[in-house]
Amino acid sequence: MNAAAYRPEGILVMLAGMPKLNVKHLNRLIQVFRESGAKYIVRAAGKGKPGQPAVVPRALFGRFSSLRGDNGGHDIITRFGPPIEVEVEIGAAALLDVDMPTQVAIGERL
Repeated sequence: MNAAAYRPEGILVMLAGMPKLNVKHLNRLIQVFRESGAKYIVRAAGKGKPGQPAVVPRALFGRFSSLRGDNGGHDIITRFGPPIEVEVEIGAAALLDVDMPTQVAIGERL
């Protein structure tokens, strides 16, 4: 899907393997993004550490559309993005990324 064609203020960028995220976390990030005027990256944090997901403003859509691999989004945020106005503390859910089947059991225990 080409998000730019729909002209949204921002897009929510999230990893598929984050089992502890819930709709309340996502709604909070979107709320803070809207309150910021939709001009800044708003990213989740867990225990004071930057995490996922993030809401990215329209100005960065073009840069995100060419991403490949695991670290591209982080590089764009740190090199090209507007300042991250807010890191929204959502706890451990922002940090748990399950990539391998053996990690699923660990994630279930947290």
